Amino acid sequence: MSDWANEQVMDEKDRADIDKAMMWLWLVWAAQMAMLVVLVVIAHLFGPQIREQIGTGEDFPLGILQIMFGIVSVVSLGIAYYLRKSCLGGKFRQCQNICAQLAAARNKPAYIVKYQAAIFVAMAIPPSVGIYGFILSLFGATYAVFYAFIIVSAIGVVCLRPKKTELIALCQSEKADAAEQKTKPEA
Repeated sequence: MSDWANEQVMDEKDRADIDKAMMWLWLVWAAQMAMLVVLVVIAHLFGPQIREQIGTGEDFPLGILQIMFGIVSVVSLGIAYYLRKSCLGGKFRQCQNICAQLAAARNKPAYIVKYQAAIFVAMAIPPSVGIYGFILSLFGATYAVFYAFIIVSAIGVVCLRPKKTELIALCQSEKADAAEQKTKPEA
């Protein structure tokens, strides 16, 4: 099935706007994945030297820090998923108003600004999980712990990636709402 289902609702400008918006979103997504690779490279190349300079002793509560970062990671990924679904679902009226104002100021369709805002907020959170693992590795955690955080981070980045079908559905929903408003009799 084509990404462009229900094509009669959208025109060429909408398609071009969607393609342009998706290009930028995918670029940010690729940069996030690249950042995780960079964290792995830095941890292996410079991690031992940095660990020596930090010099955490036997009394350093690494186990407690690992548990805390693990809990924060799981909670933050849940929050990222909730924020994405809530923003796209229209649960936050203030978010919709701000997006409409930004869309008018930037001369962009409101559905693109709304989608970008929701996606950027949600995409900002998963890479932090990899950073937690990197910090733990610098404090002396094993590479297994480090890779566990990196893998969870990568899974979060992949699961919360931009999806063209969501943006198309948002466009179609906005167009349908606009058409419905035009046909509604004024009271």
